[in-house]
Amino acid sequence: MADVSRLLLTIRDIERVGDHAVNIAARTLYMVENDAELIY
Repeated sequence: MADVSRLLLTIRDIERVGDHAVNIAARTLYMVENDAELIY
């Protein structure tokens, strides 16, 4: 059971890292393109 919990927490953390990467990419693209539609 502990292994499953650790796996689920790891998956959640990896998902959060991915979300942060998407946010950084969106903000960078906004700064380059200066288009407000790129920010969600």
